[in-house]
Amino acid sequence: MIPAAATRDPASLLAPGANIWSMNIGPAHLKALLGNSEIREAVLGCLDDEDLLSADVDSLSASDFDTLCDAALEAFADAPVVKTYSARGGGGEEYPIQIVGIEGAYAVCALEHDDAGMFGTLKEAKDYIGMNWLGAAREETH
Repeated sequence: MIPAAATRDPASLLAPGANIWSMNIGPAHLKALLGNSEIREAVLGCLDDEDLLSADVDSLSASDFDTLCDAALEAFADAPVVKTYSARGGGGEEYPIQIVGIEGAYAVCALEHDDAGMFGTLKEAKDYIGMNWLGAAREETH
């Protein structure tokens, strides 16, 4: 799996009732996720039918595509934090906004907000933060 030191704690970032399975994932994102050896290995452990991993993503049935997406998103919950921003809530408290993911598949996670994604590029994820936090978020250094 992805090293624990580089991962986020999904429970600490998700809004109550939010979950990563509500993210939109397309064929290109799924290919990126399955192209990552750690995620691919985790997906393999979640599947009843290991042959799905050798199938062409573009020719999967809707049911098989959903099965692979569910497994990939479960593995994606351990994706590394790529960028961290800070924003202020309505009460003035600071909270983190994080971009998590791998090349080709990124998500934005912030307290009291649903996770957003998938984004195909880091720039798309950064643009999403800029549009939704209107410059209120400032980038932190890692």
